[in-house]
Amino acid sequence: MPDTTYILDSNARFTSLDSMADSSFKNITEKFAEIDAQKFNDSAHSINQKTFLRILPILFLVFIGTYVVIKVVAVLYDSVKEQLEKWLGFKILDDDNNDKSYTEYQPTSQNNYLVYKGDSLGLSNKEVVDILKKYYTYYRNLDKHLQFKFFDRLQKFMNSKQFIIHTHEPFKEMPILICAAAVQISFGLDDYELSHYPYIQIHKEEYFAENSLRVLAGNVQGSCITLAWNQLLKGFSNYEDGSNVGLHEMAHALYFQEILVDKDNESFELHFSELMYRGETVLQQQKCPHNLYTDYAFSNLQEFWAVSVELFFEKANDLNNYYPFVFTTLKDILKQNPIITNQPV
Repeated sequence: MPDTTYILDSNARFTSLDSMADSSFKNITEKFAEIDAQKFNDSAHSINQKTFLRILPILFLVFIGTYVVIKVVAVLYDSVKEQLEKWLGFKILDDDNNDKSYTEYQPTSQNNYLVYKGDSLGLSNKEVVDILKKYYTYYRNLDKHLQFKFFDRLQKFMNSKQFIIHTHEPFKEMPILICAAAVQISFGLDDYELSHYPYIQIHKEEYFAENSLRVLAGNVQGSCITLAWNQLLKGFSNYEDGSNVGLHEMAHALYFQEILVDKDNESFELHFSELMYRGETVLQQQKCPHNLYTDYAFSNLQEFWAVSVELFFEKANDLNNYYPFVFTTLKDILKQNPIITNQPV
C-alpha cells in the first residue's frame, strides 16, 4: 500500500485538551446561571402580580375619592361664585376668561348694519376738533395743552376700534363722541385704549338685549361696547344732570379692563376695592337722601360704581359735598379732579 501522507495546514491552530475542558466547564456554568436567572425573574414577576392585585382596590378607591373631592369643590365654587355675583352685580371671570357667556363679538358683513375700521374713517383733524368743541363740554373747558393731549388720545383710541353701526344713516359724530367718553374717564391714567374692547356697536335707538326682552340704552359684553345713539346725545346735551350713558358704559368697560383683564394696576385695584367697601354704606340706605343717586345705582355695587362715575364728572360739587369719601376715592382711582375743569389732571 502506498504511504499516505497527512499534510497539516500551517495556518491551523492547535487546541489542547486542557483548554477544551475549561471551555466545556464555562459553558455548563453559564447554562446553570441562565436557568437560575430565569427562575428568579419568574418568581419576581409572580410577586409583582400579587402586589399589584393587592393595591389595585386601594388605587381605585383613591381615584374615586379624588374625583368626588374635585366635584364637590367645583360645585361649592360655582355656588359661592354665583351668590357673590348676585351680590356684586357683575360676573366674575376666571383667569382664562373662558366663561361661556363671555363670548367675543365677531362682526360679519350683513345688510342691516355697517362696519367701519377706526383707522380709516376719513375724518380730518378739523372735523374732529369742531365736533368736540360743539358737543363736548369736558373738552371745551380744558386748557389748550390738555386739549392737544385729549385730541391725541382720541385719535389713537378710535384707530384701535371697529365700529358696527346698526343703521344706514351713520353720522361722523358717532365714533368721535363715543370714544371721547372713554378718553374722558381715563384721562388721568396711563392706559386708556381699553384694548380688550376692539368693537363698538352703535344702535340708532334703544335695543333689545341679546337673548332677552330687556330694552337697553347701553351695555358691555364680551369684547364689545354697545350704545344707543339717541341716549348718548341726550347725555351730552345736558352736562349737569348727572346722567350720561357714554360715561356709564365706559366705566363698566374700564373696570373689566383694569380689574379682570390687565390686573397690573395696583393703585386702581386698591382704591376701587376701597370704593366698593365704602359703597356698601350707601347701598344699605336703599335710598339717597339728597336725590343725588338714582334708584338704579342701588341695584348692586357695579351699578353704584358706574353711576358714581357719571356724578363724578357731571355733579362733582354735589358728590363732593354729600359723599366726600366717594368723591375722594374716585379722584384716587381716575387720577383727576373734575372740579378743576380747565386742569382736571
